[in-house]
Amino acid sequence: MSLNLNSLDVFKAAVLLEKRGAEFYRKSAEQAQGKSRDLLLRLSEMEKGHAEFFNKLLKELENKSRIEEVTDIDDQEKDFLK
Repeated sequence: MSLNLNSLDVFKAAVLLEKRGAEFYRKSAEQAQGKSRDLLLRLSEMEKGHAEFFNKLLKELENKSRIEEVTDIDDQEKDFLK
């Protein structure tokens, strides 16, 4: 099976993964206390920042209408994105 991805697909996946990561850390922090809770909350905020960064790049790409196909990803990366 062939997987054709473009830059838009990759950035959408990145935003989704970072948002899921932020939610995971936030929920985990609800179960933790003390320094562990603080660390998990910081990690959640970092993931939110990553999502915002990738979303910014995504919007710039959409606005410029310069979507390049991604052809240099290996099989493991394709499986991950599926």
